[in-house]
Formats: sequence, C-alpha cells, structure tokens
Amino acid sequence: MSEYTVTFSTRRWVSGSPQDIEHVHLFHDQLTNLVNQIAPNELEGNSADSRLQTQWYYFLAKAHVTTRQPTICEVGFNAGHAAVTWLSALPNATYIGFDKAAHRYTQPCVEYLKRYFGTHRIEIHYGSSETTVWEYANQHPLTTCDIFHIDGQHYGELPFQDIANAKRLVAPGSMLIVDDVVLSGPCERPGSFCYNPTQAWKLLNASGCFSYAECISLELPWRGFCFGVLGNEPSI
Repeated sequence: MSEYTVTFSTRRWVSGSPQDIEHVHLFHDQLTNLVNQIAPNELEGNSADSRLQTQWYYFLAKAHVTTRQPTICEVGFNAGHAAVTWLSALPNATYIGFDKAAHRYTQPCVEYLKRYFGTHRIEIHYGSSETTVWEYANQHPLTTCDIFHIDGQHYGELPFQDIANAKRLVAPGSMLIVDDVVLSGPCERPGSFCYNPTQAWKLLNASGCFSYAECISLELPWRGFCFGVLGNEPSI
C-alpha cells in the first residue's frame, strides 16, 4: 500500500504513507519482544498482527480527533499495541484502558508504556469490563472519550455489554470502534470468536446512532473492524 486516505462524510480527511508510522511498528515489535520475555507463546492476537489495521487506527485518530487534549478509551488493553498506536498518533491524548489483567504480561506492558509516554497519559483499570467501565463512568461523569475502542471478551453477552457501558462515556461526535467484526464469512458462524462482536455491531448500527459508519476488511477473512461517528443522539 503506497498511499492511504481516510475520508469522512464530513469532508475531514488525512492522508499519508505507511512509512509515516514505521516508528509505531518498531514500538510494537519491542512490545512483543517484552511479552515473549515475560510469557513466551502467551500473547493474544492484537491490532499489531495487521500492519494495515495499525495504519487505519493511526490515521483514523489523526483524521477524526480535533480536540486539543483528547481522551482515548479502550476495553481490552492486552499488551498495549493499540494503545501505542493511539498515543503515537495523538501526542496530547490521555489513554484510559480497561483490562481484566488475565495475562502475566499485561501489567509489565502498562509500566513499559508509562515509562515511554509518561504516567500522566496512561490510566488503567483492572477487572471485568462489565463493572469497571460502569464504575468509572459513575465516578467521572464529565469524562468523554473522543475514541472508544472495544476489543474485550468475544463470547456470550460481553461484547453487547461493553457497547452498552461505552455509551456512558461517549457523546455526539465520538468515534466508536469495535474490533474483530466482519460482516461475512467465518464471522457469520455462531461459535466463531468474531461472531458475537459482529452481531453486537450489527445491532448497534441498526439503532441509527451513527452519522457515519464503515467496516474495514483486513488481510484475512476473519479479521476486520467497524467504526462509526456518533450523531446528535448517541442512543447506543
């Protein structure tokens, strides 16, 4: 891919080449090496598995966020690969993550990112996102996430619950991104890891809450994500 452009119906746009974010890919490699030192062969799949997804995330953030001190929220920090992308794309952003911390590498990766980006830019809440997102929203009623990325548990009602809880922390103009959503192929099969996130996205999009929405297919038939910009009434 020699050139990449994101275009919204609002005519905000940004363009660049993959070389513009080579430093992000290198940081991802360092993070993966750290994980392998701590917990060999335990790293879960993440956005860094797809260079195309990393490019999308980076340039989407650049294109969409216009506030001086944006807030990026995420369910599913994991090892922090997506967090690196957001924080690199938006040097003035604060990152708020929610993670169950089921892996040995998660907390060391959080500390690694804090040393690089600064402790003031990264806030992590450990525990089930079923409760932590809700509790955070109750305690911080004035917080609004410019981007809310959902990549938590993929089975049962959790993808639906994560979206329901996210509505407490978004507002008109916020961008909501749901990872592991593909509208055809393997993700249409009940029981697949991407089935419930896909169904949750379909239900969300059908609610009419977005002023603009798009789904992106990645290199493999079961890899993709969808994003939408919330309209005036984000009744998600």
